[in-house]
Amino acid sequence: YAQLMRFVLLLLSQSAICLKLPPINSEKAWRKIGEIGKFDTPWLTLYGEKLENNDAKILDYWRVERAHSCIAIVLHKNDLLLPQPMFRPGIQVSTIDFCGGRATFDDLPLTQIVSKIIQREMSISPSGIQSIKPLNPQQGWPVNSSFSNQLLFAFVCVLKEELNFSQQQANNIIKFPNTNSGHRALLDNLTCLQCRAVLLEYILQENKYI
Repeated sequence: YAQLMRFVLLLLSQSAICLKLPPINSEKAWRKIGEIGKFDTPWLTLYGEKLENNDAKILDYWRVERAHSCIAIVLHKNDLLLPQPMFRPGIQVSTIDFCGGRATFDDLPLTQIVSKIIQREMSISPSGIQSIKPLNPQQGWPVNSSFSNQLLFAFVCVLKEELNFSQQQANNIIKFPNTNSGHRALLDNLTCLQCRAVLLEYILQENKYI
C-alpha cells in the first residue's frame, strides 16, 4: 500500500507540473449598483448586493465574509496529535479535526495566534512548542464561494521532544503515527475538507513530491 501511495502522489505531482493552465479571464469586474441589505455578527457578515454583470444584467447577489482561519498540524516525536472530537451542529455529529480557529490579526503574528489556538484546544503552553512553520503560501489559500469568503492559513507545529503530557492532557489528545499507514488512517477519519487539504499538502511536502 505504501508503495502504491507514493506512486500515486508522484503521478499527481508530475501531472501538476506538466499541466498548462488556461489563460486567466481578463473580463472586467462586475459593477455594484446598489445594496439590498447587510447583516453583521461577530462571526460573519452577510451582504446583499445588486450587481451588473458583463452582459449588463442586474443580479441580486448574496455573499458572506468571515474571519480568516488557521489550521495547525501538531507533531510530537513520531506522532500527529489532534484534540478530542468536537460536536458539529451543522452535521449533528462529532468529528476529529486539526487544531484550528480564527485568524483575527489583532496585532499578533499568525504564529502566535496558532500557539494560542493550540493552548486553548490541547492545553499545551507555548513553552512546549519547538517551532511553528507555514505550510501554505504566506497569503493563504482562498476559500471562496457565495457563502464563504476567507483565507486559510496552514501551519506545522513541532512540539519539544522532551515535553511530557499530564494525564489530563493525554486524555484530551488523539494520536496517529506520522507514517504512511498513519496518514491513511487519519484520512479515513477526517471529514473536514479543509483539514484533509492541509494533511494532503503536508504529505506531498514531506515526501518531496512538490
